[in-house]
Amino acid sequence: MKRTALFTMLVVGGSIAFLAGCDGSTVPTEPGLADQSVEVIDGIRFKKTDGPLVMTIMDEPMDDYMCEAMDFSGLANGEIVTAMTLFGDQVGVLITDFGPPFEGSPGTGDAVIYNTDLSGGNDPDLEAAGQSVTPTLGNVLIHQEDGNGAPVSDVYPNPDDADTWMNLLFTFPMGDYMVQGFKALDQEGPQGEYIALKIDIATDGSQVGITDVTVDNDSRVELVNVEPDAMFQETLEFYFAGSGAIDDIMVCKYVEERGDEGCTPGYWKQDQHFGSWPVNPYAYTFGEAFAEACGAADYYARSPEDTSMDICDMLLLDALSLRGGGVNALSRHAAAGWLNATSSVNYMWSVSEVEAAFMAGNKDVLEDANESYCPLGRDEGEWEPVQLPS
Repeated sequence: MKRTALFTMLVVGGSIAFLAGCDGSTVPTEPGLADQSVEVIDGIRFKKTDGPLVMTIMDEPMDDYMCEAMDFSGLANGEIVTAMTLFGDQVGVLITDFGPPFEGSPGTGDAVIYNTDLSGGNDPDLEAAGQSVTPTLGNVLIHQEDGNGAPVSDVYPNPDDADTWMNLLFTFPMGDYMVQGFKALDQEGPQGEYIALKIDIATDGSQVGITDVTVDNDSRVELVNVEPDAMFQETLEFYFAGSGAIDDIMVCKYVEERGDEGCTPGYWKQDQHFGSWPVNPYAYTFGEAFAEACGAADYYARSPEDTSMDICDMLLLDALSLRGGGVNALSRHAAAGWLNATSSVNYMWSVSEVEAAFMAGNKDVLEDANESYCPLGRDEGEWEPVQLPS
């Protein structure tokens, strides 16, 4: 899960100002926000105060929602995007049409990753915009034409945002979601260029956000807020009138009656707690707990970093003791998450959601839940060691 930095913003006379974030970084504000309140993910809200436009943090948790930002990290420059993972679910990505005068026609372009951190690309405006914020934006998503019949090798991996009207559609599994906003790059509003955000039939396809057509954000980033947060059930559609790119689409998903308990890997690996295990700690393997992940074609990518043994062949108990970060941290928190979900702990995630988070590499989601209040205490148990086949 990507977490939005907590910060205080100051706008004086409509110009951009930078104030220190909680992590010591500086965060740029955007022009055109003087009449808006800002709302960010993870339950942190902002409100206006009297005097200069100072946005101060309000600690107001959003109960029953989990939030993530679609930031396109981990993908390669020039990569065509047809699907991505959010909340452990697959989200479809599709160019739906060119817009007028071709409204309703099949898409003839692609949704493509543009890495703004690289220099010397085909679109210096996007690079300038992406590198103007702290930290830099890195990957953003653009709509690119198919090269008008040119060979793919001539078009990729050197992307360029198409200077044409086009719709970009994200399709989520059916559920209850809210969208809070997005970032738009290189929007030349006075020239009639804009990006609009529409949502599905939950609001009859209503437009809920649009870049500022009165401000020239050429080679810059604009924060487009959705005020108030807009509810949708399945689809987000971005309408591009001209070129540009999007990033950090802030989406929250409604989760019902989630638990607030969780025990750490350190708790579960201690033998004085084995009585709380729902399975025999001396015999139950990681592969048995995560059968779908270990049965997938790419499960080998989950092998621990500091051992030659495949994670799926290890005992669940051994996975809890893996040290370090990366795949090791993911594996030990997945093991603890599975035990929390199958025990008497009132855990946030179901077994299938724990496995989905593991397959998606969402270690932070599992770690946050595992480090909640642990209701279990000492319980010796009566498990007998088992000699596993070699």
